[in-house]
Amino acid sequence: MNTEKKGYSKSLVLLIVLLLILLSSVMISIFVNSQKPISYGTVQGWVTVGPLCPVEPCNKVLNLTGYNLAFTNNGRTYYYAPLSANGNFSIKLEVGSYSIIMEPSCQWLGCDQVFPKNVDVLANETTTLNISIDTGIR
Repeated sequence: MNTEKKGYSKSLVLLIVLLLILLSSVMISIFVNSQKPISYGTVQGWVTVGPLCPVEPCNKVLNLTGYNLAFTNNGRTYYYAPLSANGNFSIKLEVGSYSIIMEPSCQWLGCDQVFPKNVDVLANETTTLNISIDTGIR
């Protein structure tokens, strides 16, 4: 009878191990299949600020290096798009709706009328976003 108990115990342990392996495989399969691939789109364009002088022609050149466009989704910052010296930018983002502000804070007159800006990013598409900040200088 003692031998029967050992055989029964070994069979029970083996059955439990096999069930745990099967359950783990099912859980992994469910997890892997539930993960949706992340889709991306691109936002590109430019930021301009002007006029910079009350009388044209104006020889002032504004360098926007060091400024970024901050893209937020649900109030959480996800990405920063650095501006080139002449204000160009391009950034790849996850699909979704974003609110955009300038960082460091936009310091010119007219900024409060431009920011925050909203943009929808669509899968595998490029959205052009050109932002003109009118300083009001005439």
